[in-house]
Amino acid sequence: MPLLTIEQVRDQVQTDLTDAALGKVYDAELRRIVKEVGAEKAVVETKRGLGLVELFTRRPIATINSIKERTEQNSDQVTLAADDFRIVGNRQIIRLSTGTNSATFWGIEAVIDYDPVDNIDLRNSTLIELIRIAMDISLKQSEKDGDYSAAYRSPKRAREEALAGLNDTLEIA
Repeated sequence: MPLLTIEQVRDQVQTDLTDAALGKVYDAELRRIVKEVGAEKAVVETKRGLGLVELFTRRPIATINSIKERTEQNSDQVTLAADDFRIVGNRQIIRLSTGTNSATFWGIEAVIDYDPVDNIDLRNSTLIELIRIAMDISLKQSEKDGDYSAAYRSPKRAREEALAGLNDTLEIA
């Protein structure tokens, strides 16, 4: 399932904005998601691995595209073969002492290029929530009228709560 179209957003968000204006809000909130949790596909992470047997990716792994390892600070990167590592669970990568480029521990640096597990439904629902927050000018922290008082989420807090669901899919190191 691809990201939402403007028409699909309009079906879920009440607004008088033109498609162009709604598109700008959409693009800004999509950039916020990418900044917070990374791209939808082809994630590249650089990990310090010196002396470690295992590395953990930030997001669950669907497929590994490549792993390039540098054994020393000034050495060239070596692209590892599939028999040089093993994926355990959905985030853990173990360095194997057998294989084409065998080693007991990870080198000083590993660059992992992988496609994360598809979380497009969660991204889409988070995108809708962020668009609603961006368009809700009534978000305020509190109000008081006589004996009546109410506290509300600030726009910043509302965004943090909306993004929390996507952050829950990340490995927090």
